[in-house]
Amino acid sequence: MEQTLQKVQQELKSEEWEIRVDGLKSLRALGEATTGTPAERVQLAKLLKEKGVAKLVTDQLRDLRSIVASAACRCATTLATGLGSDGRGLADEHWTATLLSVASGGAPRGVQEAATEALSAIVDAAAPNGNAPLFSRLCATACDARAPAAKKHAMDLAARALGRWRPEASWAQAGPVVEKRARDADGNARAAARGLWLALRHAGFAKEAQHCLDSLDASARKTFEKAASNAPQPG
Repeated sequence: MEQTLQKVQQELKSEEWEIRVDGLKSLRALGEATTGTPAERVQLAKLLKEKGVAKLVTDQLRDLRSIVASAACRCATTLATGLGSDGRGLADEHWTATLLSVASGGAPRGVQEAATEALSAIVDAAAPNGNAPLFSRLCATACDARAPAAKKHAMDLAARALGRWRPEASWAQAGPVVEKRARDADGNARAAARGLWLALRHAGFAKEAQHCLDSLDASARKTFEKAASNAPQPG
């Protein structure tokens, strides 16, 4: 494994983009073959950080060539899925912020879609126990981001987490996000806030959801109540 990672490391440092893509493909293949014990998966995640490979993947996510950025997104997706919850502290710490930027920025649609898929894989990989630092990062982005797309992506991912992770007290921090973005000037952000509110409600945070509702003006409250009445019940 270490020999493979050493080769990948050299390829990802290359000035030739074709060689970097080859390195990403090799790393993706390693992720697809990750079927070992939890200890082995933890070891792989540790090596990816210690060898600097995780950071090199981040560099490729920012590449202006669509073929390189897309390959990096697919690599992140595969590694997050293969490592699962044993990869905690790798995908979420190294790639989440950059992937949110790629998915929400001016990258070509194909790259944005690949980045969105990778972000979903990172959230899903944390199931069932969840990942508190990742959730906090998503909530902070939803609160602080200026770009409407970034706010929407962060809230959508937080809602996805609430639907897949076991309830945990810290998930209640989504409440203030809802309260803030329910009044957002962007319609898509407001819609995402309603989706996050529904996810919070369905996850068992009835008190927090009601607090959000009580904080809204009459018009916004009516819109939220309509969303609740039209939403399918969690199955």
